[in-house]
Amino acid sequence: MKLFKRTDTFNYQQQRICVTCASSFTGKYCGVCGEKVLEPGEKSFVDFLAGVVNAFTFLDGKFAKSFRLMLVRPGGFSKAFSYGIRQPYMKPVSLFFVANFIFFLFPFATSNTFSTPLKYQPNMQLYGKSAEELISAKVVADNISFDELAVLYQQQSNSLAKLLMVVMVVLFAIPLMILNYRKHLYLADHLYLSFEFNAFFIFVNMILLSTLVGILFLLPIKSAFINDVFFSRVFALTTFYFLLRAQSEFYAQRWWVAITKSIVLTFSLQYVFSAYKGILFYITMWTI
Repeated sequence: MKLFKRTDTFNYQQQRICVTCASSFTGKYCGVCGEKVLEPGEKSFVDFLAGVVNAFTFLDGKFAKSFRLMLVRPGGFSKAFSYGIRQPYMKPVSLFFVANFIFFLFPFATSNTFSTPLKYQPNMQLYGKSAEELISAKVVADNISFDELAVLYQQQSNSLAKLLMVVMVVLFAIPLMILNYRKHLYLADHLYLSFEFNAFFIFVNMILLSTLVGILFLLPIKSAFINDVFFSRVFALTTFYFLLRAQSEFYAQRWWVAITKSIVLTFSLQYVFSAYKGILFYITMWTI
């Protein structure tokens, strides 16, 4: 959907000379360098305003098509991009960064999913013991209390989490590549799907469901089952839905193989999150 649409009166048959490369062409775009014909109406204030609104709201056709395909046919968006069908859709990395940008406009949605408070770091998988030793050493070296360090850590961690979420994409591409190595795909193909999955996870789990949580907790009557355990199960179901459809759509797996691999990938996410949080923890500690 584009804002401020107007009737298309462009003469597509007229022969033109490209102002950039001097090539002859017909249509709106040069076939050699891709330069677009500048129409008089595009310099109007209304068109300028439309561009500003679209830039800040992402309400363009490519975003709408990409978002819809990601929801109804997980893996189909990455498959189309991998096959070279790119004009109708956004780039997977662009969709991910749009999701990332919108996500961090929702402060209540930035839970411990991506940034874990300092007091919980010693309990983390993979690096908990090392984290405890580093925290103790930091308290002594900087001559501050644990509470003071925790405040500094949380401020810096929240800022870095926004920048380092792309690490999640790279980390999750590894189990995707290992489980589907027989498909003989390029690393870039697995990264396309990882970008799509992480965009889906942010849009569905961290924005839509977190918004639902916020609305439910504003209601005077709360159901007993609306708690962290309930939503963690919903997160697992939405994640499994994406991975199951993506295994079938993107990797062309049989259903029984897709189900098995999706279960493995769903469980592998806890280690991906743990590795991401470990990277975030050490970078945060080194920069405060």
